[in-house]
Amino acid sequence: MTTLTLAVSRQLIPEPLAHIDAYELKVKQGPYFYREVHRSASSALTDRAFIMSTLIAGGHVAKRARSFLTRAADFDLSTIPSVPLQRCNDEQCEAIAGGIREVAAWDGFGTSTASKLLHVVRPHTVPVLDRESIGGAYLCADWAPGIRRWNAVGGAQLTDVLGTFASDLKFRANRPAWRLLEEDTEGHYTRLQLLDMVWWSRYKGLHRRGQPRPYA
Repeated sequence: MTTLTLAVSRQLIPEPLAHIDAYELKVKQGPYFYREVHRSASSALTDRAFIMSTLIAGGHVAKRARSFLTRAADFDLSTIPSVPLQRCNDEQCEAIAGGIREVAAWDGFGTSTASKLLHVVRPHTVPVLDRESIGGAYLCADWAPGIRRWNAVGGAQLTDVLGTFASDLKFRANRPAWRLLEEDTEGHYTRLQLLDMVWWSRYKGLHRRGQPRPYA
């Protein structure tokens, strides 16, 4: 019997559904955040959107709150496509990157926090750009299990980063795995969220039975 795999970040990860199960079991706020965001995504940068993003952002909340209250009303959310990332063309990816850069420049934010806020209103489109699992591992060709490092993601690099996510999301060989994951989780998560959950579980070693192997 062929083991179902998911090609993510230059690795073939077996048993992706087991990684989702491990994530739901062992990560406290993540599943609630993703389910709630997908269930009732806001169409604007409301106070609720900011509150939701603080569930996983942490850090200097008071400073970010002041910045959000003074800047959010002037942010044009329509510049960020409301389209699944895997369907975005180069121009749309650049628009998404531009929106992340704009919010990242707000006092107290930065790229990681900006992506978490924008993910609340564009859960199919904007990935959560965590400095550890994404900046320090997903985007690094030399990452191996056990390596822990933190790299900020930002600037001109952002468009290429979004392209990397899109490639994994639309990779033809991943289609059977995406179908299984989406069916088993009953549509509670976006495909972008499922990718993040599988990768976070792999990065943290939450499910150890299946070991990934490189793919060309």
